Amino acid sequence: MKFCFAVVLLLLIHCPAQAADALPSRLLELEELAVDKFSEADAEFRLLLKNTSEPQQLLKVQQSYCWVIAVQDPARALQLAEEYKKQQQDLMWQLRFLLCEGYAKEQQDKTAEAMLDYQRVLSYKEAETDPELHAKALVLRGEQYAINAAYADALTDLQKAYQLELSHGTKGRQNYVANALANLYSDSAVGDYDQAITLYQKSLEHWQSSGNLQGQATALFNLGGTYESAGQLELSLNYLNQALAIDQKRGDLDEIAYDKRSVARVLTKSGQGEKALVLLNEAIAHYQSSSDAQMLAYCQLSRAISYRTLKRYPEARQDFESAMSYFGQKPDLRFEALLYKEYALLLAEMQQWQDAFIMQQKQQQKDAEIQQQLLDQRTSRLKIQLQTEQIQREKTELEVKNAAQRQALTDGEKLRFWQYLALCCALLMILAMLFLFSRQRALSAQLKDMALTDELTHLPNRRHTLALAQQLWHQQQPFCVLAIDIDFFKRINDQYGHAAGDLVLQKVAYCLRQELRPVDKLGRVGGEEFLVLLPGTELNSAKAIAQRLCNAAAALEWPQLENSYQVTISLGVAQLGQHKDFMQLWCSADEALYKAKQNGRNRTETAD
Repeated sequence: MKFCFAVVLLLLIHCPAQAADALPSRLLELEELAVDKFSEADAEFRLLLKNTSEPQQLLKVQQSYCWVIAVQDPARALQLAEEYKKQQQDLMWQLRFLLCEGYAKEQQDKTAEAMLDYQRVLSYKEAETDPELHAKALVLRGEQYAINAAYADALTDLQKAYQLELSHGTKGRQNYVANALANLYSDSAVGDYDQAITLYQKSLEHWQSSGNLQGQATALFNLGGTYESAGQLELSLNYLNQALAIDQKRGDLDEIAYDKRSVARVLTKSGQGEKALVLLNEAIAHYQSSSDAQMLAYCQLSRAISYRTLKRYPEARQDFESAMSYFGQKPDLRFEALLYKEYALLLAEMQQWQDAFIMQQKQQQKDAEIQQQLLDQRTSRLKIQLQTEQIQREKTELEVKNAAQRQALTDGEKLRFWQYLALCCALLMILAMLFLFSRQRALSAQLKDMALTDELTHLPNRRHTLALAQQLWHQQQPFCVLAIDIDFFKRINDQYGHAAGDLVLQKVAYCLRQELRPVDKLGRVGGEEFLVLLPGTELNSAKAIAQRLCNAAAALEWPQLENSYQVTISLGVAQLGQHKDFMQLWCSADEALYKAKQNGRNRTETAD
């Protein structure tokens, strides 16, 4: 989703302008000025800091200044926040500057440190007495949770912040939190598109009432993107075209090109590839003239997909190669995975099966890297959580020790009581550490299981299956493999939807597992692809097993699919022979699988 920098900055630092004195209004003017003319605003802020003598007013100026420079000059913001924080005895002002310090770290991509600062602010009960501070900290932490795929935690923080703003905040702050919440709802991993659309509609009404064209265009764009994710392409085109019309009126060339690419993407999905090409060519021309290599690569990838749907294969291949050249220098895992996936489809349509297989392998590698990245993020989040709990424990321990010292000075007779209390606290700390250690071990085991198991079918995933294969390979015994592919699986997804496709994968996986021997190993190695490892098995036995699997799959009933649809599988059988490594053996089975596909599907073929 798209959200303009100016709106984010103003809403993060916004203070109510209805105060009786003139200072809040003046600060708001300078904050708005900083968006477009930072140097002028910076000079005005310095003058205001120099001429403000009343302590509380000076703190308000310092806080506003800290948030303004956090985006433009985060290193300087960090220095000022630390300086202002040290000057304060008041806990609330320390927390306000600590929050600004975390936001500046976030701008430096020190997200783990920023997250720790947000956690520290929210660990103080006192923060809840200031609704603006409390809501702002929840939003910043919630957005980081969302980036790290901790969707449940993100939803909790953002919903709580939204309720706080509805009760205490200005319309501008309410709108900002509503947008953050809508962005989370519209994420495909959450998929609550109705909630996202409702909040984006409210945001659109807000910007229309204020006459802010940039905000209107952003809200319309987000509505279009959400409807696209929900599969309502006609509505998506309607909203995206409205956003494009407003940006054309504003004359923002970058936004216009960005909008055109999004409209073209939906046109391609709607089967209007020729119209999509017109917009993509215009967007590509803009990014070529502006030397924006990243957006140029994204547009080339989108145009390649449009060319493929129009069966203009040479042009599609040229755009795929151009985009691949950029991503080779500037890695972007999600776009690379999409590129390899679409390129593999192109090569398959061109019947260049070997190259298509290589591209599919690259896509699976990128998907694995994405999953590893998510796993690393979850691990990092757990470390932050443990650090936060450690800080809280240290704070509690310090408070207990201080109380014990004060009591000892004033009443010597109660010294023993406080010693017993300190001992109990130490024992509790030990128990808490043991509990956390046990919990960490359990979480590590859970993460390991997640890394080795396919979430949908609960079979070993590609990584786990290949590890098992390497073990069996080195045993040097009769060894066969079966390469399995569900026939016409894309047609099932297209005709009945991805939910039906997931059901087919689960049911076929269960059927295969039931028909195999306990010693056999079954894994899911691709979208609709499975691999069976048959240790200690000669070729004739392997062929019999393959035929049994083929028959069992064909006998499955599918009341969930219309017109008595029959799901079948094709299998390729290969026996260990003069193969240099397991991957070569697998390729032999895969070639036999392709032969089964070419000979009519719902059958088995043996490698030559």
